[in-house]
Amino acid sequence: MDGVHQLSPYMKLMAEYIKKQILNAPYIQQDESTIKVMDNKHKQGINKGYMWVMASVQLQYVCFEYRDGRGREGPMDSFKTYKGDLQTDAYEVYNIIDKAYGHINHFHCWAHGRRKFHEALGNDKFRSEYALTFIRNLYEIERKCREANYTHAQRQVERQQAKPILHQFKEWMDKESLVVTPRSPIGTA
Repeated sequence: MDGVHQLSPYMKLMAEYIKKQILNAPYIQQDESTIKVMDNKHKQGINKGYMWVMASVQLQYVCFEYRDGRGREGPMDSFKTYKGDLQTDAYEVYNIIDKAYGHINHFHCWAHGRRKFHEALGNDKFRSEYALTFIRNLYEIERKCREANYTHAQRQVERQQAKPILHQFKEWMDKESLVVTPRSPIGTA
C-alpha cells in the first residue's frame, strides 16, 4: 500500500496533464456515467457516484473525473476556458454550459438521437423508420471512413456527403414536428 501512496502525487500530475492536453484540443467528447462507490455512511455500504469522461479523439487521450453528483459544477469549471467543438449527449447540464460560454461549439451525439427514434418505433413506426434511414445513411459514411482507415483530413472531406442528408432530415423533422404530439415518443425523438 505504501508504494501506491507514494505514486499518488505523480499519478495526479499525470491526470492533470492529460486533462489539460484534452482541453487544448480543437474537438472533445464528454459524457458521464454512474459508478458504484463504497460508502460506510450509506445504508448498504454503497453509494452512487459519477464518472465524468472527457476524450480527445485526435490525441487518443481520455480523462476520468469522479464526482459525487451529476450537477453542472464539475463541467462548468472544466469548460470555462475551453474553445472548440464539444460533443455530448443531450443532458441538460451541457446545454447550460453551452449558453453560459459563447466560445464552445456544442453539438450532440447521433447515437443518443438515434436511440430516441428507435424507442419511438412502437409509437409511430413509419416516421421512426424514415428517420432511422437518414441516420443509417450518416452511419454508412462513418463506416466507410473507418474501414478505409481514413485520416482526420480525409474523414472531413468524406463527411461533406452528410450535408444534403442532414439538410433533408432537418426539413423533414421541421415539417413533422408540426403534426406530431410533442410529448409522444416520436415527438420527443
